[in-house]
Amino acid sequence: MPVTWWDVEPKKIRQTQSFDGVVVPVVIRGNPPAVPYLEIGDESIAEAHGSGLRIGNKIGATMVTVRAGPSVRYIQVEVIDETATGYQPGDDPHDPSTWGNG
Repeated sequence: MPVTWWDVEPKKIRQTQSFDGVVVPVVIRGNPPAVPYLEIGDESIAEAHGSGLRIGNKIGATMVTVRAGPSVRYIQVEVIDETATGYQPGDDPHDPSTWGNG
């Protein structure tokens, strides 16, 4: 019986909250034993969108389970408040004097 290797990318997604959200592509590598599908723990944090995940509308964290037959892989998703990073809109990310001023 041949071994079927497969994996999913990315493994972790960390994104700041945004009104429109962003779509992050989910890439399947290798040869899964069946057609992969997504199970999302909290669809208010992440939702399936084409061949990726739409995230960013709501702050929080969730796990995405990618199933292919009896085999599973996981993606960790975290959406954070941009002010929690200390970065403020308009700050120059290359100017250390603006870091952590939020």
